[in-house]
Amino acid sequence: MFKRHPLGTALCGAIAMGAFGLATPPTARAQQQPATPTQQQPQQLQKVEITGSAVRRIQGETALPVQVINRQEIERTGATSTAELIQSLPSMQTFTNEATSVGGGGNGFSGASIHGLGEDKTLVLLNGRRVATFAGQELTGELAGVDLNVIPLAAIERIEVLTDGASALYGADAVGGVINFITKKDSTEGNFMFGASLPKDGGREGRVGISKGIGNYDEDGYNFLFAASYDQRNALRSVDRDFARTGIVNFSQGGKRYRLFNGSASSIPANLATDDGQFYNPYLRNTGSCAKKSVEVDGACYYDYVQDLEIVPERERGSVFLSGAKALGSDKRLYAEALLSNTVSTSRIAPPPGAIVIDPGVFPEAPEGGTAFYRVAAVGPRATETVSKARHFVIGSDGTLGRFDYDISYTRSVNKYQENMKSGWMSQTAADAALNAVNPFTPLDQLPPGELAVLRDAQVTGFFLGGESTLDNLQTRASTEVAKLPGGALSVAAGVNYLRDQFERTGSDLAQGIGDTRFGDTSALVPYSASRHAWGAFGEVVAPVSKQVELGAGLRHDRYSDMGGATTAKGTIRWQPASGVLLRASLGTGFKAATVAQLNAKRQYFGVTAGRYNCGANPELSAIAASLGAECRPGAQQHDQIAEGSKDLEPEKSKQWTIGFRLEPTSSFSFGADLWNVKLRHQIDQVDEDVVFANPNEWRHKFTTFYDPGARTTYLAFLANNDNLGEREERGIDFDVQGSARLSFGKVTSKLIATYMLKDSYQLLEGGESYTSLGRYGEDGEVIFRWIGRWINTLEMGDFNHTLALNFKSGFTDQTYTADDGAVEEIGPSGESLGYVDMVRKVKHYITLDWQTTWAVNKQFKVVGGILNLLNEDPPLSIKTSGGGHMIGYDDRYYDARGRTLYLNASYTF
Repeated sequence: MFKRHPLGTALCGAIAMGAFGLATPPTARAQQQPATPTQQQPQQLQKVEITGSAVRRIQGETALPVQVINRQEIERTGATSTAELIQSLPSMQTFTNEATSVGGGGNGFSGASIHGLGEDKTLVLLNGRRVATFAGQELTGELAGVDLNVIPLAAIERIEVLTDGASALYGADAVGGVINFITKKDSTEGNFMFGASLPKDGGREGRVGISKGIGNYDEDGYNFLFAASYDQRNALRSVDRDFARTGIVNFSQGGKRYRLFNGSASSIPANLATDDGQFYNPYLRNTGSCAKKSVEVDGACYYDYVQDLEIVPERERGSVFLSGAKALGSDKRLYAEALLSNTVSTSRIAPPPGAIVIDPGVFPEAPEGGTAFYRVAAVGPRATETVSKARHFVIGSDGTLGRFDYDISYTRSVNKYQENMKSGWMSQTAADAALNAVNPFTPLDQLPPGELAVLRDAQVTGFFLGGESTLDNLQTRASTEVAKLPGGALSVAAGVNYLRDQFERTGSDLAQGIGDTRFGDTSALVPYSASRHAWGAFGEVVAPVSKQVELGAGLRHDRYSDMGGATTAKGTIRWQPASGVLLRASLGTGFKAATVAQLNAKRQYFGVTAGRYNCGANPELSAIAASLGAECRPGAQQHDQIAEGSKDLEPEKSKQWTIGFRLEPTSSFSFGADLWNVKLRHQIDQVDEDVVFANPNEWRHKFTTFYDPGARTTYLAFLANNDNLGEREERGIDFDVQGSARLSFGKVTSKLIATYMLKDSYQLLEGGESYTSLGRYGEDGEVIFRWIGRWINTLEMGDFNHTLALNFKSGFTDQTYTADDGAVEEIGPSGESLGYVDMVRKVKHYITLDWQTTWAVNKQFKVVGGILNLLNEDPPLSIKTSGGGHMIGYDDRYYDARGRTLYLNASYTF
């Protein structure tokens, strides 16, 4: 029952689902061996290469868990991009979404992370070949994956997701698994589509796409495909959602009322830090209240920056994909493909904050002088434009050579990143000059027009920093049958590859701090350029030792010019003891080399911490600052970060295993599950800031100093460099169950696909204490959800298909606080503060419903309409203040804040 016809008939019992109804996960189809322009042989079964194996074989169930999403299923999801589609799969956790671009360092990047192992450990392929990693990646290794935004959904025929380690075949980066995007090919069909998504108030999107194939390969000996797409989305502001409109979060627990406020000490009018240690707001002292958008905290006014944020950044995206194939005789072909993709995102955060040295006697509000912590609200929010460009080219040949199936190709893949200042940014010099003419202790609405004009004229725009990531990869592989066994042919495959990986970081003089720096966002970028090369060789064997049992084994060696060599291996077994019953298992090893940036980046300024910490109120922090010759920033403030690469890093290594089964007692019902485990050693990461600031003496080596040119003071800073942090282990179960029935009014199908996490364990030091983020906000600042799943129900009625899907995520323990953190206050009956308290609370589970209706008007024209988040469920309340973007009130890394979203797509086939 576990065999498929080469023309792609469904696995027995697997029925195309709406929404994320995937084809039966263990079955995968991949690029087919090209047909020849000769007379077709209808009964001949074609061999294909399946993701996770280099041995070509008849399509069928394999020993590896591969999920397949075909084109029809992609359209039924309502997803408008590959990022939205992939990030909604239950097997994906701890990925970077677009919300983190709003102050969270996301840089417009969207990634994939299988089983929460990280975007740098999930290998993303396009037609089985590597793609250059994101050029906006950080020197810490963050964002060091493939930006899914560059892969156009309109050009994709299907997606194969291997949820098992595959380093023994693909080398580095495949520790967590592989996502292979397969584009349309060998088609003469044309398609034009357009559509729109319409959430309330903002985040609205329009899109258009066209594709056309030319030439019938079987008859003409060639085929060319053109696909282009364009989409545009406007921004969704925080004030347009009640749950995200402010940094003041009021909530109840156990019959008591509480309040969390996460604001900034840089406000308007300014707070003042005096030489005798006072920190207060002169305007508050004079009027008895803080100005608009500010909240009183211990005699100072903290700015509610959340009101200025955007939940969803503005985005414009366009791509063109070209592919072609030309027959070279009867059994070989020449092929080529090219992808050109541009993504432009614009995110906005609060107006620039900064420190100003006030001389004695200049302003009556500060007769003794001091340092003013000011928010230049006159220039408006800081708008940053990020531009990501992908240029991906492949040329190669495949076919048969004697007894061998072969494929040889060369890939040149480039990703370019550029960050531009659009508005709201100021240089330190321009700000100093402008602020000499402005009283920082005056409310915004009371500033004279001339002073407002001076501030606005001091803005700087243009290029700030950029990067370029380049991959050159030459690879060849071949497979053949070498002997006959009782269960079929003994097949072997082998291959070699050579790659060159280059990374360059560039910056303007302002970004480098040459002659000037940005006001309130001091930068000292150190440009660098580095490259490395590597070669790898692998071998694989598949042995059907009987009709019921198939064994497989793979071995690979990679050698990097900057990290040495590594040998990885994998063994698999597939056993079908009876019709409709399949058992399988795998055991393997893997490795992940540090990125070029993690190894080579120079020591430099790296932004600020996500959380606010009161250094002066913590004796341990104060002592460390004094020992380093630094001062504490006054009040509870974000701290500067310093980071650098390290050539002492060791490669990450893994061991993983899977055990699974598939039951298909009838053609209308199937059930499958895979228990998996991955254990990672020498993981490369940064110790989370919350852990360091909570135990400063234990992490004394994680502190350094930073000179603030605005305040003209050296402050205590956090050293966020890379380390090998010990072991990490993840374990869980991926499963699905589906059934179908034909009734008098139509065909009904129902499918549940989910991931249940059993274990998440990691160390912050080699041999140190183990922590977990399973079902809780962990010491690494992440959450691993116990349950993520989707239940899809589809009714097919002639020209109409209707789908209702239920999406669910389990709850978790929120970020916790102690009274000493100064974060959560208990509120009395009259709204008065009863003081700071310890806080432990639960974030609720989250369930949403999606509806879609598809109408096939005729053979050429189709209309798809639907509603995401049908019941308009708000994200659950969270009081986290670090991790992800700047949003407060919910965790923007894990939930879609758009709310109920209507969408409509129409397509015409020609």
